[in-house]
Amino acid sequence: MAFSGKFEYGMDASGAPNSKKLKTTRLVGSIESDKHFNSRLKGLGPVRGRRRYVKTVSMLIVMCAAAIVVVSGLALTDASQATVSASARAPGPPHPVYGWTFDADGVTPMTDCEMTFRVVRTGEIITYTEELGANAYVIDMSMFQEGYDAVTWLDILNVTAVKGSQIGWNETAITDNPDGNNQMNVTLNGTAIPEFSTVILPVGGLIALFAVVSLRRKGKEQ
Repeated sequence: MAFSGKFEYGMDASGAPNSKKLKTTRLVGSIESDKHFNSRLKGLGPVRGRRRYVKTVSMLIVMCAAAIVVVSGLALTDASQATVSASARAPGPPHPVYGWTFDADGVTPMTDCEMTFRVVRTGEIITYTEELGANAYVIDMSMFQEGYDAVTWLDILNVTAVKGSQIGWNETAITDNPDGNNQMNVTLNGTAIPEFSTVILPVGGLIALFAVVSLRRKGKEQ
């Protein structure tokens, strides 16, 4: 908006300018331009608010994406640990490990459990599900392709059983004994915690969906 002006001097009897008769005229820019300028000033508040809102939503989405990437990396790490190397040493001699799975009272059979067997030293894992209606399992240490310590018998075997939301495990050293096997029973007396990936992915998706819906609603209100 531009301003301009002119001065008109009144003259007294002697011909000198008279300040009392000084007149000033101001020319103001168009009314439409003035309204446009004011509307832009009023609009700065909502624009800045939307920018802050978008920035916050973007940060939430980035955090969710970062969490998903971290979880994926952890899952890949676990998978790589469970993968058997082609250059692994030859499996050890046959050595059965067997046992039964029970409820928290240690007496009631807990059937159809999902079993996980892990040699603590190597990290190699074998999984399978008990036969339908059975609460017994049996594996052989020779099934571990990375082998086990059949010389000093110092390897630790972790046996974990999961049924629904219940979990239990037994961790015992594999020993050489006259029977040529080891018995490891498992009592399911704990609560299984869902894997992190099964929690963060749905939660991250809900947060992102909520952010998008809120952003669209905020835009309509503006």
